[in-house]
Amino acid sequence: MKEKIKVLLLNSTDTFLSFISERKALKLLYKEKVDIVSNWEKIKYFFSGKTIHLPAIIRLKYYVSIKFKRIVFSRISVFKRDQYMCSYCGIHVSPNSITMDHIIPKSHGGKSTFLNCVASCAKCNIKKANNTPEQASMPLLKNPEVPAQYLFDLYNSDEWHDSWEKFLK
Repeated sequence: MKEKIKVLLLNSTDTFLSFISERKALKLLYKEKVDIVSNWEKIKYFFSGKTIHLPAIIRLKYYVSIKFKRIVFSRISVFKRDQYMCSYCGIHVSPNSITMDHIIPKSHGGKSTFLNCVASCAKCNIKKANNTPEQASMPLLKNPEVPAQYLFDLYNSDEWHDSWEKFLK
C-alpha cells in the first residue's frame, strides 16, 4: 500500500487537533488561516506562484473550541494501540491471528479495559492461560495505556514526521 502523507493540525495554543490531508492543508494555507510550523522536505508543490514544501505541521491562527471524543474500548483498539505486536514476546502478529489477553484474567476479577488488556500471539496467550503475568513468568514488554486519539487518525501505511513527537505526548 502506498504511504499516505498527513499534515498535523494544531490549535493556536499548539495543542493537537487532528491529522488532515495534503489537500485540506493546502486549502487552509491558501486561505491564510494557518502558519507553517514544519515541512516535509521531500514533497514540493507549486503554490501561489512559488514552489513550497508540503507542510508537516500547521497551526491555526485562531483558537477553535472542540470536544474531544473518548476512545471506545474494543479489541481492534487494543490491537491498534499495541501495533499488532505481542505484548509478551514482541513478535508482529497478522490481524487474522492476533488475540487479546486479559492481564488479570476475567476469572480473577479482571475487567475488559485498556489498562487490563493487551495484544498477544496465540502461543503466548495459551502459555499464560488463566494466570497473571507474574504467575506465568511472562512479564509484559510495556505497560498498557489508554491510547491517544491520534493513533486512530493514522494508519500503519502513513508516513511519520519526526517533528510531530513534541505535539503528540
